[in-house]
Amino acid sequence: LLNSLAGQFSIDPDRVYVTGLSMGGFLSWIMVARYPELLAAAVPMSAGWACSSVQDAPPLSLRVPIWNFHATNDGTIAVSWSDNGVAGLRSAGANVLYTRYQSGGHGIWPTAYRTPVLVDWLMAQRRGATPTNQPLLSITHPTREPGYRTDAPHLDLAGTAGALGQAVTLVSWTNLANNAKDTALGSNAWTATTVPI
Repeated sequence: LLNSLAGQFSIDPDRVYVTGLSMGGFLSWIMVARYPELLAAAVPMSAGWACSSVQDAPPLSLRVPIWNFHATNDGTIAVSWSDNGVAGLRSAGANVLYTRYQSGGHGIWPTAYRTPVLVDWLMAQRRGATPTNQPLLSITHPTREPGYRTDAPHLDLAGTAGALGQAVTLVSWTNLANNAKDTALGSNAWTATTVPI
């Protein structure tokens, strides 16, 4: 289909994007897994990684910029599909953006597509080029497993934050497993120590 369209229309092969909703969201993930060499970016919604294993994904798929959207209370496609897919790709070295709404159910796309910077972010992506526009995510020490396991009673976290050209005044964290929350120290460069697990 893409080859046929490229023969009929003037399509920039370095700016081919895929997005989909629900089953189309699953197709977006499948396109990333099967045809990463064709894609500049992907925006799946209300779906998840549908391939047998993230570890089976071709290495090139880890470099496709992805911004995934899902709602915690999705009654049609469990949010665990996104959670596991994003965690697996991140553990393999990908830097996947993930917006996980607390509510909104399955039909979150009207809200998601109105995310103020989504279209600008998407249109700035080029096949084979490192993203330079915000929002950016860089995981410098990924785990090698889909989940991080430890017997420690707490974690120490650190990172940098940007806000689309605006000043960062506060970084906060919330552990959804135990409802612990607090404010990190710093703003653009931040640390959060003794985060209870």
